[in-house]
Amino acid sequence: MISKTKVILLILVAILGIAVTAIYFTYLSATQQSQGPILSAAEIRTQQENMVADIVKQGNIGNCVRAKGIMINGIDYEKVCEYNVALDQAQKHSDLSSCDKVGEYDPASKMPCQLNIILTNVSLSDQDVCVTLSDSQLKSYCYVAYWREAAIRKSDINICQKIDSPEGIANCRTNFYVDNLVFQKKNISCSVFTPIFQTGCSQLIQSRAKNVAKNITPSCLEITDTAFQALCQDRESMINLRQRN
Repeated sequence: MISKTKVILLILVAILGIAVTAIYFTYLSATQQSQGPILSAAEIRTQQENMVADIVKQGNIGNCVRAKGIMINGIDYEKVCEYNVALDQAQKHSDLSSCDKVGEYDPASKMPCQLNIILTNVSLSDQDVCVTLSDSQLKSYCYVAYWREAAIRKSDINICQKIDSPEGIANCRTNFYVDNLVFQKKNISCSVFTPIFQTGCSQLIQSRAKNVAKNITPSCLEITDTAFQALCQDRESMINLRQRN
């Protein structure tokens, strides 16, 4: 038989064990509360993405260092942050130098960045941006865009003659006719277009005849001819850009 003393000792050991366990779980609970709830991998990723988005909104590329070491699906989010801050600054401030930074992170994005700034400026009747360009192709593109938009804005196709290349003059005249036909709803003969655009022109005139009673401007997407559709969409984008500015 177990003596009374041993029974008491066993009871004391059990009580001590219970007390130690209770103290441990109380400590563990307090530690978790002080550190906040344990987040899942998806929640942590969302927090990281939101942090990067906030840095981009602030516009300080130096703060992207806070994203150092964050890799999501194999993508370096410090680089994602730097790219988006540079792109955002380029667009907000029409800053061509920011396009150079964009190109450091994604070389393929440098040219679209530059073209967007050029078009933004010429839509505001500003040709100063053309002067600052060192790349001869970009400079030529800039002046063609500037005189093209001036001709359309002033409804004077003769302004196209200020462009110093036959290709640029043709681009200017074609856009002038598209703007008049599609967006100003003027009666334009399809014969003024080069053959590649005449099919699309005919499609648009037919579409407009069907919608004239509804006073609806035909959508560029209604034109099945891909060459004319692309030309129409480029013109539409330029109009939207001018309206935003």
